[in-house]
Amino acid sequence: MTAGMVAEACDGLARWLPVSGAIVSLPDDDGTRTHRPQPRSVPPWNPQVANAHFDALEAIRRQFADVSLTVTGRERPLPPHRATGATLTAIVSLSYAVTTPEQAEIARVLRRVLLPVLQLPAIAEQEVAQKWPVPCPRCGTRMVFWWPDRSLLGCGPCDMKARVEFGAVSGEAVLVWADGVVT
Repeated sequence: MTAGMVAEACDGLARWLPVSGAIVSLPDDDGTRTHRPQPRSVPPWNPQVANAHFDALEAIRRQFADVSLTVTGRERPLPPHRATGATLTAIVSLSYAVTTPEQAEIARVLRRVLLPVLQLPAIAEQEVAQKWPVPCPRCGTRMVFWWPDRSLLGCGPCDMKARVEFGAVSGEAVLVWADGVVT
């Protein structure tokens, strides 16, 4: 099951990294115009896309080095960025030779670097969480995030998610938490 999660994360990276690589040099066009009276240096790339893209490439290289060291017992040089497709395939193959917790860690790292790529404005395959303006109704902390498109609320300290639903009779919004509690 967990090796399948590694394969799924690698498939996502193999699908979306060429897209992010193609848009690294394109600025985001959000329709706004700003007045900049002071001259400034602007990089010839989109910094948000470049950070997400190159962080993912580097994480793939490092995961390959880690898993190959675990499986073979020998250190191998980091593969070049141009071999990312082959590196992802090798990670999937090698992940079958490690323990389930190690597979889970590989999948977690690869999903963590895939998420910013999916959240890029030009790709927008994953919704960006927004800060919830009021404290958590369960624990009172302000570490609450909101995903408006999915009507989902998440609290870090509670380690819980809640779906925003509307009462059938009253029409009032309520939070239905994963453990069944309604607030």
